[in-house]
Amino acid sequence: MVVFAGGNGADAPGSTGAGGGSSAGTSAVGADGSGQNGGTAPAGGGDGGDGGNAGFLVGAGAAGTAPGGGGGGAERSSLSGNQNGGNGGTGRVIVSYEFNYVNGTCMSAASYNAIPDNGCTGNNALLFTVPINGLPNTLGTAAGNARLVSVSLIVSHTFNGDLEISLIAPGGSTRSLIADRFGNGDNLGNPASCPTNVLTFVDGGTTLSNTNTSNVTGNYAPEQSLAGFSGNPNGDWVLRICDDAGADLGNLRYVSLNFCTVPQITAASSNSPICTGSTLNLTSTATGSPAPTYSWTGTGTYSPNNTSANASVTGAATGNYTITASSSCGSTNTIIPVVVNPLPTATASGGGTVCSDQPLPNVTFTFTGTPPYNFTYSGPGGTSVTGHNSNTYTITNAAVGTYAVTALSDNNTCVGNSFGSSASVAVNPAATADAGGPYSTCVTDAVAISATANGSGSWSGGAGTIADASSATTTYTPDNSEAG
Repeated sequence: MVVFAGGNGADAPGSTGAGGGSSAGTSAVGADGSGQNGGTAPAGGGDGGDGGNAGFLVGAGAAGTAPGGGGGGAERSSLSGNQNGGNGGTGRVIVSYEFNYVNGTCMSAASYNAIPDNGCTGNNALLFTVPINGLPNTLGTAAGNARLVSVSLIVSHTFNGDLEISLIAPGGSTRSLIADRFGNGDNLGNPASCPTNVLTFVDGGTTLSNTNTSNVTGNYAPEQSLAGFSGNPNGDWVLRICDDAGADLGNLRYVSLNFCTVPQITAASSNSPICTGSTLNLTSTATGSPAPTYSWTGTGTYSPNNTSANASVTGAATGNYTITASSSCGSTNTIIPVVVNPLPTATASGGGTVCSDQPLPNVTFTFTGTPPYNFTYSGPGGTSVTGHNSNTYTITNAAVGTYAVTALSDNNTCVGNSFGSSASVAVNPAATADAGGPYSTCVTDAVAISATANGSGSWSGGAGTIADASSATTTYTPDNSEAG
């Protein structure tokens, strides 16, 4: 309990009476008098009276202002009798108890929770402190903020329409919860069944009524939205209850300030980049009260499901994956960019069959992916090549044999499994032929001719006629021009 002192009266300035000090306010000390002038009180207090001033005569001091302002001092003169100082303003009695209330605790009717009768006009109210701690330092709807969701009360009091109840935050902002509602009914909430049957103020609740109702329970919208509170929620909240008419009494029996914390994603990551066919691993952590639930979006099949904080994804694709953490207090999300790299591929081309008297052909491997590549190929001189920084690799004048890529990885550490067809090199011996002969015959008489060769061929030459030019053994009939 914080107690604020009233202000001091001023010293008489000489020719006038001194000003009186003001009373303390609800949250600040009183102001001192200054010279003849009374002190000006802070909010909730009474001003001090001004000192008397009647020139060479004497003047009475002015009365202080309620509640509790000090009276002004009288002016004193040697020419006439003394005058009285001003009366102090009517004060306000505040009884303080060392009572540490635990939020959400039922109470019996007692002096410390009694509501002063007919106290609204005299600023005489029950100021009941509810300490709150351990929350985030900001009220709001952003991720990680605290929110005052609702306020639950039980007040035992006859004639509900007498009551005005407001809530004051640690920073001083005030919201009205209820003012003069439910007519001549008795009790807000049901004191006989604390803490079960309470009156709860929540934004979006039922509109408050002036209908005569006793033991009022349920969810009602406050006179002013709870969303209007801001600042740090940790500290002493004050429930202010006053009665604005005489003869009806009561007590505060229960109060619960119900806070939540908006979810906040504190970590979110993946094992991206990955290779096609690999598993994408997604992880996340979120805080909040109540505990948030999770939901992932993005291409693929999730295991165990997309509502797990951590999930594995098959069939993932390049793009954005989003994790959303939600609760009744709010929601927030984080985007995780993911890259899925294709697997590298290889194909072989070139090669072919040549004659022994011709140059050997080249064999070329062509790659897709991200260089540099590490690969192994089979065939004559087959070997492993590392750090090859080109999309092609050529074997010049490749020896006879079959060439194929058997293993491949690229700079993304992706391992290929598609290597296309192989390329082969073959060499045939050079062609030779012997036409035989020499041959002789009479003009126009056919002569048998025979050739030997290590391959296929055909006869040509002469002016005569070759019976079958594609046959190794055939006949040749000379032309008359060849006689001699």
